[in-house]
Amino acid sequence: PPSLFQFDYIYWTGDLPAHDVWNQTRESQLQSLRHMVGLMLKYFPGKPVFPSLGNHESAPVNSFPPPYISGKYSISWLYDALADAWKNWLPKDALASVKTGAYYTVSPHPGFRIISLNMNYCNNENWWMLLNTTDPAGELHWLIGLLQHSEDVGEKVHILGHIPPGDSGCLRAWSWNYYKVVNRYQNIIAGQFFGHTHYDSFQVFYDEETLTVPVNVAYVAPSVTAYSGLNMGYRFYTMDGVYKNSSYQVLDHETYILNLTKANAELKMDWEFEYSAK
Repeated sequence: PPSLFQFDYIYWTGDLPAHDVWNQTRESQLQSLRHMVGLMLKYFPGKPVFPSLGNHESAPVNSFPPPYISGKYSISWLYDALADAWKNWLPKDALASVKTGAYYTVSPHPGFRIISLNMNYCNNENWWMLLNTTDPAGELHWLIGLLQHSEDVGEKVHILGHIPPGDSGCLRAWSWNYYKVVNRYQNIIAGQFFGHTHYDSFQVFYDEETLTVPVNVAYVAPSVTAYSGLNMGYRFYTMDGVYKNSSYQVLDHETYILNLTKANAELKMDWEFEYSAK
């Protein structure tokens, strides 16, 4: 599309390796990470990328021990590599929490903050969560502190992550606590962006008291992965712009898809405009 390089930054919501989970090792996962980061740097030079961690980056898949697990079961082999890869786009002060729990925050503009969550701490296939399903890495506690700070100083916030809260793959205790956080800070959370499902969808958050008043929305973009019965897709979001007292809300989004059946028949890849939310 003509607007391909007319954008400010990229939200990259995780799941880099192929889904041949039986054939993966720690080293092959790190190779995938380095390869994908290299492609982003090559094809989007100079563009800021704000990533979050998927559930397929570990080996074995879905295994993300809490930070207090040390020794041979520690996840530091992955989180240290993430910090090394993501330093291409993130400031040094964001990398400390990446090494601890693979979550971070960054403020690209005055008045605007991005918070990237590690949603594997709500992943119900992450058996380590049996030790603590509520807040295993102190991530929600950290999130609340950031949101309170943003409210105090008048910032708007975007939240990124992989597994959508409330999805069947996210632990209910974690999801409900997150829901309460969104309700409390609904006025400063200007957008939420997730992946994981491969489906093009959205989630509406309602007030806790009556569950009838919509207070926030999470956008779940389609995946560029070929997946059974689904078109591959990516999305452009149009945001309220960078100016004083901007809402930083999503004004529109446009989704582009690849019909894989057609591509195989014609032996060429043709990404086509599917729809605009407006």
